[in-house]
Amino acid sequence: MNQYHDTLRERIATTEAKLADLNLTREQAAAGHAEWQKVSLESDYDLFFSEAERLGAEIDAHNLYRELDQFRESLDVELATVSTRYLITDGKLISPAGFSVGEPVWIKNEVWIETDQLPRYSNLNVYDMHHVMNRNKEWLS
Repeated sequence: MNQYHDTLRERIATTEAKLADLNLTREQAAAGHAEWQKVSLESDYDLFFSEAERLGAEIDAHNLYRELDQFRESLDVELATVSTRYLITDGKLISPAGFSVGEPVWIKNEVWIETDQLPRYSNLNVYDMHHVMNRNKEWLS
């Protein structure tokens, strides 16, 4: 466990409090969300938005339950940040649920080599973390 898991636990507690305020079970939320999804935006625009308004609490609860599940999944994996210029790894950089792309927290891959100097050759993925974080800041703008 690390500090990022503590952050996730706080976000889980916040989400659970929001769900408690809505006072809907997972089944009630899923049923309301499923009912709303039956209405097509293209076929009946007015009905789509009136149903969204009528089933707003169920839709919100459904989304919060999904978010809660994703946060809990993130608790089961090792999370890390990169403190060097480059990351050499055997997979992609994946931002876990509970963290925005602007937060430099990643799901740690099996191969995780942090370095400030690149090797001459590598068959692994190489990420320039300055570029990654600048790109993420642009997305958030």
